[in-house]
Parts: sequence; structure tokens; C-alpha cells
Amino acid sequence: MSEARPLLLVFLVDAFRHDFLTEQAAPQLSRLAEAGIRRPLKPILGYSDAIRATFFTGRYPDETGYWMEYCYRPEASPWQGLARLAPLDRLPSDLALRGLKLAGSATAMRLMARGKGLPHLSMRHIPFRALGKFDFTLHEPMTAPKALGCPSIFDICTATGRPWAYLDAAKTRTSGELIRQLDDVPADVGLIFVYLPHVDQAAHLFGLDSPVFWRRVRSTDELAGRILKRVRHRFGDVTTLVFSDHGMSALSRQIAIPELTLHPAFPERFFVALDATMMRL
Repeated sequence: MSEARPLLLVFLVDAFRHDFLTEQAAPQLSRLAEAGIRRPLKPILGYSDAIRATFFTGRYPDETGYWMEYCYRPEASPWQGLARLAPLDRLPSDLALRGLKLAGSATAMRLMARGKGLPHLSMRHIPFRALGKFDFTLHEPMTAPKALGCPSIFDICTATGRPWAYLDAAKTRTSGELIRQLDDVPADVGLIFVYLPHVDQAAHLFGLDSPVFWRRVRSTDELAGRILKRVRHRFGDVTTLVFSDHGMSALSRQIAIPELTLHPAFPERFFVALDATMMRL
């Protein structure tokens, strides 16, 4: 491979705070950082999707129009018609309602998504009355040609004749399967982008005070080390960039506002989206 055009290996480790980068918590990444340059980054938003779009294009969300996976677009919503299930929003058990949506997302909605050519139609924890107001911001992956309305790093690689690979650990069942995908990467690849979501998932499920969370940080660090070793074995020394999109905070208090989405005027006279620490009206 030409020295003028080295392979770039990029890791996005979702929700990996800068102070997790220690020998005890993440020895592989910590040693990699000590051999290069490290510094904390200020996130533009608390949403992985918006930050990925900004990283891929070098432009902020107000320029790409991409803020998160969903947008308010009632006229094009693939969930149109589900408002007739609105009485289910008043189920007395929040756990039962979540379970119902999880089961529906994994069965009927999965079949519907396949028929519409969409990646999924998960209902998440969106009220049934509001589902018909949402649409996917993009109906194709961010890595698709000109998907974000401006050149992405993948578009530039393609335009300059450099193959690229995007490895998403969220779409593989095991770490071994993810690593084996590296064997299919072309020999003249210019960019390998690896997305590791496990720290973010563990933080949401268990919180930062859980031993399970810290075991996930360590296993993610080990996986990154295995991937780097495999890439170096195939391609020799490579330029490596590791970054994260946002951090996580320990949860100290929760505030629920169920009256907003159960109000008779919702979602016609007013519309609200509640997500973590943000409320958008």
C-alpha cells in the first residue's frame, strides 16, 4: 500500500466518557492514547445519530437537516393508522405498555417494515396517538451515496477510488462475527469505520454504578484491541482514530410528565417529544 495514502481505522465507541480512558477501565485504548494524542471532546448534542452525521460530513445538524433518527413529518409517516390504538396509552401499567410495544415491534411491525423496505418500524416508547406524526429522517443509511445532502467521508472515498468499510457491532450477534468481517474488506481499502455501541447500551440498562456496566466497558476495550490487532495483521501499521459521541451521567432523579401525552389536546393542538433530559414542543 502506498505510504502517501495510508489506511485509516476509525472507532466510534458510543457513550465512552473521556475519564473512562484509564489503564484500569480500558487498558487497550489507554495504551493507544498514550502512544498518540488524546483530549476530551465537547459533544454537539446528546444524540449519537446527529453526531455521526456531523462527523461524516464536517457539518452541523442545522446544515445537514439531520438531528436524530426520527422527525416530525405526519404526511409521510410509515406508522399512519396506529392512532386507532390510542386507548392502549392509558394502560395502568407502564411495564405492560412497554412490553406490548416491544412484542409488536418484533412481530407485526417487523413484517410491515419489510413490506415497506424499511430497516424497522419499532414503536419504542412513543404514545400510540403520536406514532403517526413521526417519520424516519432518512430512509437509507447515512453511508449511502449523498444520503445527507452534502458529501460525506464515504462519498469522498468513493469519488477518489478508495474502497471503504463500515462495521456495525449493533448488527452482529457476536464479537467474533464482527472481527471476521474484516477478512472480507478489500486489500486496497482506504477507510475502515467501526461502531461499538456496547457501553451506551449498558449505561442505559444498568447505570454507571453497576459492576455490569464496567465489565461492558472492559469487554468493549478488549474488542477494540482485537480489531486493531486483526487490522494490523492484514494491513500492517495503520493510522488509528478513536472517538466517542457523548458521555453518560449517573442517574440521581427521574421526573415523569405523563399528563402531557395523556392530555386531550395531544397531539393535535400541541405536540411534545420527551427524551432523556430534553423536552421538545
